[in-house]
Amino acid sequence: MLNLAAMVALAMMVLAVLLALWRLAAGPSLADRLLALDTLGINALAVVLLVDLVLDTEVFLEAALLLAALGLITTLALALVGAPDQAPDKGDDSPLDSPGNSPGEAP
Repeated sequence: MLNLAAMVALAMMVLAVLLALWRLAAGPSLADRLLALDTLGINALAVVLLVDLVLDTEVFLEAALLLAALGLITTLALALVGAPDQAPDKGDDSPLDSPGNSPGEAP
């Protein structure tokens, strides 16, 4: 019974990977593509864990840990690369930059 449920879940995760690939290719903005790439990494991790469950082995657990770490590093790196053009303007709206406020005073 568990094997059947794992196979059904594996089929659903493969479908989710295909949909994430489609969003990665067709995403209209950079944010859509970054989210699709992050989703693709999470879905790939789930596929690896489900294959490990179906095959009843512990070989793929280390690969899943490495894939999770790589996904985290990739997401952080891409967020930092994509962040400068998405960052809010730190111009005249800052309360600390208003006239009369010195660094020692409360605003």
